[in-house]
Amino acid sequence: MTSSRLYLRFLRRFSTATGIDSQTTAYPGAITMSKAKSKLRKVQDPDKALAIYKSVSNNSTSPLSSRYAMELTVQRLAKSQRFSDIEALIESHKNNPKIKTETFLSTLIRSYGRASMFDHAMKMFEEMDNLGTPRTVVSFNALLAACLHSDLFERVPQLFDEFPQRYNNITPDKISYGMLIKSYCDSGKPEKAMEIMRDMEVKGVEVTIIAFTTILGSLYKNGLVDEAESLWIEMVNKGCDLDNTVYNVRLMNAAKESPERVKELMEEMSSVGLKPDTVSYNYLMTAYCVKGMMSEAKKVYEGLEQPNAATFRTLIFHLCINGLYDQGLTVFKKSAIVHKIPDFKTCKHLTEGLVKNNRMEDARGVARIVKKKFPPRLVTEWKKLEEKLGLYSKANLLGQHSAERNQDATVYVGGLDAQLSEELLWELFVQAGPVVNVYVPKDRVTNLHQNYGFIEYRSEEDADYAIKVLNMIKLHGKPIRVNKASQDKKSLDVGANLFIGNLDPDVDEKLLYDTFSAFGVIASNPKIMRDPDTGNSRGFGFISYDSFEASDAAIESMTGQYLSNRQITVSYAYKKDTKGERHGTPAERLLAATNPTAQKSRPHTLFAMGPPSSAPQVNGLPRPFANGSMQPVPIPAPRQPPPPPPQVYQTQPPSWPSQPQQHSMVPPPMQFRPPQGMPPPPPPQFLNHQQGFGGPRPPPPPQAMGMHQHGGWPPQHMQQQGGPPQQQQPPYQHHHMSMPPPPPHQESLMPCALIFTKTVL
Repeated sequence: MTSSRLYLRFLRRFSTATGIDSQTTAYPGAITMSKAKSKLRKVQDPDKALAIYKSVSNNSTSPLSSRYAMELTVQRLAKSQRFSDIEALIESHKNNPKIKTETFLSTLIRSYGRASMFDHAMKMFEEMDNLGTPRTVVSFNALLAACLHSDLFERVPQLFDEFPQRYNNITPDKISYGMLIKSYCDSGKPEKAMEIMRDMEVKGVEVTIIAFTTILGSLYKNGLVDEAESLWIEMVNKGCDLDNTVYNVRLMNAAKESPERVKELMEEMSSVGLKPDTVSYNYLMTAYCVKGMMSEAKKVYEGLEQPNAATFRTLIFHLCINGLYDQGLTVFKKSAIVHKIPDFKTCKHLTEGLVKNNRMEDARGVARIVKKKFPPRLVTEWKKLEEKLGLYSKANLLGQHSAERNQDATVYVGGLDAQLSEELLWELFVQAGPVVNVYVPKDRVTNLHQNYGFIEYRSEEDADYAIKVLNMIKLHGKPIRVNKASQDKKSLDVGANLFIGNLDPDVDEKLLYDTFSAFGVIASNPKIMRDPDTGNSRGFGFISYDSFEASDAAIESMTGQYLSNRQITVSYAYKKDTKGERHGTPAERLLAATNPTAQKSRPHTLFAMGPPSSAPQVNGLPRPFANGSMQPVPIPAPRQPPPPPPQVYQTQPPSWPSQPQQHSMVPPPMQFRPPQGMPPPPPPQFLNHQQGFGGPRPPPPPQAMGMHQHGGWPPQHMQQQGGPPQQQQPPYQHHHMSMPPPPPHQESLMPCALIFTKTVL
């Protein structure tokens, strides 16, 4: 398995490098730079970021927009430590004719800095003569920025002193001095930064508001409050153009004092014509949190139109510190919707608190979101936390809610044999990776599974690997089909799809599911349409049931009802690719009634277990993949029953108590001898008139396995007497479970329903 995964990683990286080499090629369906930037802000996956970047049209907008998109892409790659891919991406641009433009090359130098690859940035700066690119203060400032992004603060003063002397065309400007000031401030030397500012004044170089703000913030952070206040007075007296940024620096320091002090400064902002922004209110919220005034802090949060990542991080962290994990979970869900989930430490606090309060399902929900959003390096650390907290231990996996299933990590399994059990299915698929859930839907009438099921893994990588190695292998002599669950979604859709209108903005997918699941089985997760940029609800959503009985009941009961202070509308949704035709047509209903795959059971009870032992089975057969290969597992044939006595039996069709008798379809009485080796049907006294045919069933699995109890040994009065006891062997035997033997002096035969069917045929 390890070698296969390494090979897959090699293929992925090889294909990535191939795509990078063609960065300057226009692709069909190219998108604009603005749309690319919007997508890149929401994407964390490095491969997806690369795909978005290379789909940008060559007719790009301003160099600033191009630089922003490039740096975002590099940041996604850097988080995954894909430095070779970063180098391939940036170096491929040397073939672009724009490389002779200094602004274009400066973007590449800055991008190396975003990945903390300063040596590469320096090398490109020194190659400018060979590339035919002029070298001025523009590229020099890009090199200083790369040095700052690489946290090489001590290197900036050296470059500032050496390069203007080495290259005649470089004369430091106000931006160069600003970065020199920042290097001293970031290294904890605000006094040295003040000296540079005085030197700028002597040389007649403008001190920008950015330089003032940088020094002011550094003075506050280093506890030099008096010096900071003196600098503030100097800025006011010089008539500096004070903006929100410089006021927010003062608010940062005021938040350590009291909420009242923060309010005073916010009123001062308003008096000079500045409107407090999200950052300003974040400091007010922080001041309340520090004082333990969580109700007031939540009011500030709820009043924000567009909270940012710092808003969610600060509030969730302090809610967890105060033991308010329920409220913290609510805020976390909102952060996930708007793609602004907090950092690792905050998510860790929340998950640990939920586990501590026995909220295992909610903790797993947080974990699934985190693993989708975090880069691979942090995902590895997060999985260690999951193991430590026991999120996926056997005791915590039973009965997980299927609405919370991770579709990206779930595979669909088709072509299952009727005698296959969930336990055997788990035994096979756990070889590809840690299994979270095994779910096999069953027919509501016959209680038999419908030849397909779903396997949920911990990660999407494990699901993809299972598809690769398990697709079309044979179980019980039949090849099974394994692919992504989403690929078979359409085959499970009966058309009972509803449109829910006039939804309150506070209604989320969970509330929609909890409300409408009362009317029947929801076939797929509810969907609320949201604004792609803000993540806010657009006021309508969709529900898909597995039957029209459920959808009709939902329409009848919920139309005109109030959900979160709004009167909602419920109707059948319009079909795709049709002109105004809604679902729920007679043709759809007829098709659903005749389609056996449309009959699904309520997917609320799922089966899961811990990993099996790699030891051989009781019957000596190897476990799947125990030796690294996948050989079909032979199934022991059942023992032949004793020959029947030469008697003649008269058969009658079964009588099901839940259905009326079909007298017109009753076949005439038949008299025949059963075939040699076939046990006879049971006498009438052995019929169970409540459930059709009775008879012995295969032994049930142990209770500790968490299996569904589909049958067991029949009661004493339903056992046939006489003859030596015969025991059917299960297709799979496990060393860690012992099947109970049949009761003594009782004969184990095939189920009577099967005997009747074979006899008639």
